[in-house]
Amino acid sequence: MMTSPTSYGFTGSRAIVALAGVVAVASDMILYRFFLSKPESLQLGVRALSVLLIICILLVSRRATPATLGLSAAGLRRDVRWIGLLSAVVLAGHLVLSLAFVGACRLGLVDPAIVLAERDFTNMDQFRRFLLVGLIIAPIFEELVYRSLAVPALAGWLGNGWAIFLSGPLFYFLHVVIYGRSWILFHYALAGWIFAWAFIRCNKVWTPMILHCLGNVLAGTGQAVLLFAPGFVGWLLGKDF
Repeated sequence: MMTSPTSYGFTGSRAIVALAGVVAVASDMILYRFFLSKPESLQLGVRALSVLLIICILLVSRRATPATLGLSAAGLRRDVRWIGLLSAVVLAGHLVLSLAFVGACRLGLVDPAIVLAERDFTNMDQFRRFLLVGLIIAPIFEELVYRSLAVPALAGWLGNGWAIFLSGPLFYFLHVVIYGRSWILFHYALAGWIFAWAFIRCNKVWTPMILHCLGNVLAGTGQAVLLFAPGFVGWLLGKDF
């Protein structure tokens, strides 16, 4: 596993940080389901207050340091270069998979409707919501819960390697079981591994936040093309939309 001189090292109370991580993840999932029928702004507000309260309690009680939670901006400029390199690799992989998907659709091996049914937006109102929630709110909020709190909770007891490994299934569970997305969307597990690795490697939560935002930009680009140019996508995949 590639590390850096500033890679993550746990400090603080293992028991308290572990408890905080469990409470943060459990309360986030419970609050999402409880407020599912309520206005989204209320749901997001309550969930955000919950995680911020847990972080404040840890810091004020000195059971965890800002470094433990990845709340440091030191060396961020250096990390931006690493983010750029990693993003280029992910983009290349995404392009290869996209070309393979187009080829499979053209050959009749894959029905594009199955994949396209999992779109985040299908109209302008949903697109505008995606720009706010998908590119700003979710990357900040989810990384505070599932990286800043959950990863230290796992790392303190099991070590950095296990913290990264378990972050994949946890992030997949959040999106598939709690958010109700399709089980075929295994990229959520991959995203959980990448974001946790970024947190451990750089010892900052800001790094996975940026990667999370860029990942959602990448995921939303193809959907935006379908929204604004359905004829082109139909020609590309050999199917009318």
